[in-house]
Amino acid sequence: MKTVVPRIRPKSDGVSAQLRALSMWCEELELGHKMLQSLLAASAPEQGMAKLERSLLKLLSHGGGIGVPSMARALGVSRQHVQVLINNLSARGHVVRAHNPAHKRSPLFTLSADGVVYRNILEGKRQAALAALGAGLDTTTLYDTVQGLRRLRRALQRDP
Repeated sequence: MKTVVPRIRPKSDGVSAQLRALSMWCEELELGHKMLQSLLAASAPEQGMAKLERSLLKLLSHGGGIGVPSMARALGVSRQHVQVLINNLSARGHVVRAHNPAHKRSPLFTLSADGVVYRNILEGKRQAALAALGAGLDTTTLYDTVQGLRRLRRALQRDP
């Protein structure tokens, strides 16, 4: 069954078609985001594995050591929160600590060999969930949506 998307037309209430379309777009984005987060969380329900921990694994997978303050800035959370998560990942053997020549009290962290394997397993599960989701979606429409989301993100960065 195909979903019919209503045409957006300006109304006489003074709200422009663009504003109405943007409002509808944002509403769909919010609803879709919640549903996507639930789907992805269900695809990797590891014990105690928080979404932010998966984000840290991804951040660390880019190679090179990174300190807790840099991780916190990259993820937009407090250093204290990142430290707790890094300690959890370290206790499970997913990250290793290294000396930071630039700062005595702020070590650098990298993925351990087990962390790389674990990250790849999580990414495989995520990709499988996304492949199932995308089975009925048109690739051109997806790329157009990505472009629209990028423009929205840039607009938000310019005018917070």
